[in-house]
Amino acid sequence: MKKNINRSGRIARAVIGIIAVALSLTDFFEDQIVDVGLLIIGAVLLIAAVVQMCPLYHFLGINTYKTKKIKMY
Repeated sequence: MKKNINRSGRIARAVIGIIAVALSLTDFFEDQIVDVGLLIIGAVLLIAAVVQMCPLYHFLGINTYKTKKIKMY
């Protein structure tokens, strides 16, 4: 599995994922379908933040993760 999410992307996904999961668990919306949808979206965002890999980025060929190049003398 190749990393394709940079640090700021991981932080943004984690924050949005936590907010989505919290909203779904507190019944902020009265509709259960919305609660389940928020829970699924939040879980996917949190998993992507932890593993540093976004499947959508992979299929679209996007890579925001930059590796440091080591200079050899």
